[in-house]
Amino acid sequence: MFDEDKNGTFTDPRTGKNYTYDPCNSTEPPVEVPSPDDGNGFVVDCEKPKLGFTPSFDLELNAAYAEYSAKYDEECGTGEPPVDPTEECDNGATNYPDCNQCPKGKILNDQGVCVTTDVASCDEQNRVTNEDGTCGECKAGYTFDTDQDLCVADECANGATNFPACTTCPEGSAMNEEGNCVGVTTTPPPETSGGGGGGMMGSFTPFLAGISYTPQAVPEPPAPAQKDYMAELDNIIKRSLFEGMA
Repeated sequence: MFDEDKNGTFTDPRTGKNYTYDPCNSTEPPVEVPSPDDGNGFVVDCEKPKLGFTPSFDLELNAAYAEYSAKYDEECGTGEPPVDPTEECDNGATNYPDCNQCPKGKILNDQGVCVTTDVASCDEQNRVTNEDGTCGECKAGYTFDTDQDLCVADECANGATNFPACTTCPEGSAMNEEGNCVGVTTTPPPETSGGGGGGMMGSFTPFLAGISYTPQAVPEPPAPAQKDYMAELDNIIKRSLFEGMA
């Protein structure tokens, strides 16, 4: 080691290179400091990795590295992904990105902005307008919701059609275990052919696959000739007569 003062920095006389190290931790190797270009060697170059540094007792060198580190991060980035800004609705709604649900006590006006009920019209509040211009009770088809402090449409959150019981699902749907109306799919029964036969033959439809073929009629074999027994009997009689005369 070439650091007689033990202040955390030294220069190797053999190479002329500068190093920093932790004099209190002998297990950490020294870190090379590039040759000075601006008096301390800490030059920002975004095409190169950020220089490493071990703090030392040289306060001026520590301050120079801190300045270099901040400048490197500003110009070259820290290597960490940028943090996206918090995404919020511009109209005061709470459900980004739809932005159509206002906080309690506010309502979405005709301009699409969440406003308090004292500045919203009676129509926007879903209330009837009294003769004196004040807002009365909820309009037909609306019910006052104490949770939202507003008149809300009489709609079942589970998709049912019979508000407020909300127990009847629309046609083509059924209520699941969670109490929500979901679509159901029905499988039609298999088609069966009419007529007799029964069993599997009743639903069998013959078909011919492959090359088109037209059945040909098979010719019937000719009938054998009928034997003339009368002529045969006459021949036998004649042979017998002629044999007796001989």
